[in-house]
Amino acid sequence: MTKDIVWHETLVDRQDRNRRNNHKSWVVWLTGCPASGKSTIAHHMERELFDRGVYCYVLDGDNVRHGINSDLGFSREDRRQNLRRIGEVAKLVYAKCSIETCEMRDPKGQNKKARAGLIKE
Repeated sequence: MTKDIVWHETLVDRQDRNRRNNHKSWVVWLTGCPASGKSTIAHHMERELFDRGVYCYVLDGDNVRHGINSDLGFSREDRRQNLRRIGEVAKLVYAKCSIETCEMRDPKGQNKKARAGLIKE
């Protein structure tokens, strides 16, 4: 990193936001195989939290790749960079789903393509 980049302290900190929002800030990060239900769970959770008055937003993996990670592919290094960028704002939570269930739900056919060797990474 260049020495010309300087960290600027914020005038509104986490405690200020917690007081204003009337709740603590937190992150739920769902990980798992393609089609394991991560987005479905995230969007239902968002709806429930929103209905309860909690300020929330889903950072869907595909949507993030359309925006801040649009320059990344799926090589090992690009996936590492994708996680590093998202990791700046998230903590890890694991959601488990069997590979058989993932394959049944796979709308993009990623598991089938990976098994056929069409997705190398």
